Parts: sequence; structure tokens; C-alpha cells
Amino acid sequence: MKDKLSKYSLEKLAELIQNDSKYSNLAFAEIYYRLSENLYLFICKMTGDSDAANDIFQETFISFHKYVIKNTVNHVTSFIFTIARNLFINYKRINDKMRPYNEEMIQDEAAEQIEQISDYDTELYKKILNEALDTLDFKYKEVFVMRYYLDMDYDKIAILTDLDVNTVKTRVHRAKNFIKEHLEKHYKEIID
Repeated sequence: MKDKLSKYSLEKLAELIQNDSKYSNLAFAEIYYRLSENLYLFICKMTGDSDAANDIFQETFISFHKYVIKNTVNHVTSFIFTIARNLFINYKRINDKMRPYNEEMIQDEAAEQIEQISDYDTELYKKILNEALDTLDFKYKEVFVMRYYLDMDYDKIAILTDLDVNTVKTRVHRAKNFIKEHLEKHYKEIID
């Protein structure tokens, strides 16, 4: 049956959980399997703290499970990301200032783009990039992470954040410009 579940939509899997079928545990595991990697990456990038990310990640799936047992969920991916987003906002409220990013959480893409730079420059680049991400407002950081770390298209980001597509594009553009200016400013200081 596990092989058959891999062919079901996320919504059908949620329905199996809600109906408390004999396959509800397998259905939940399949949802977890399909969404966990991107969800965890999103949470890590937003928190910059692997311990907090683990807590939010775990609480997201616990909250989802509690909800889906009693209620119908029409858009599982959006629903789970919304839970994670709300838990992150609560986390951020509790922790006035977010902790800096852990170097282990830097996406491989960033490392590939700077391979030509010496090791020293690579570490400096990562540090400056992390500083730029840390100083971004939540509304820009969220869409930037979804777009460039999770490789989501603008339409999907708009659905997950409950924003207009043009607003998402504008926020991504502003985030890119901010990061670009931040990097240019720091590299100019280093060169001068």
C-alpha cells in the first residue's frame, strides 16, 4: 500500500488521515516525506538557528496532525507552510533579535557561485551575505528565501503568503537589491 500512497495527492492523503483509515499513519508519513525537506530548509533560513528550526519543524507537523484529524484540508502544502510561518512569527516575537545564521545552513548554491574566490574571501562573503539576510525585514526575507532557497515560483509564494503576485515580485526585487547593495558596500570597504 505504501507504493500506492506515493501516487495519491496530498489532499487525498490528508483525507485518509481525517477518516482515520487503517492507512492514516502511512498517509501522514507520506505527507511528511514529500514536504519535510523544503519545509525544514525554509524554517532554517528564516530562523538562522538549527535548534529553533527543529522545534518549529516538529511543532508544525504536530499541529498539522492535530488539525487534520478533525478537519478537511484543501491545500496541504499551503496549510503546512502557513503553520510553520505562524510558528516562526511567534518565535520571532519571543526572541526580539534573531540569532545570526549558522554557517552550516548556507545553501550549496551560494558556495558554487563563489568557488573562484579564495577560502578567505569565501568565508568573508558568507559572513557578509548572512549579515544582509539577518538585516532584511521579515516580509522581504520570507519571500526571498522561498524564491531562491526553495526555488518556488511567484504564484506559489503568493498563495503561501496570501499576497498578490505583483507584491511578491516587488518584495523579492527589493530584497535582491538590498542584498546586492549590502554586498557591494562591504566589498568596497574591503577594497578601499
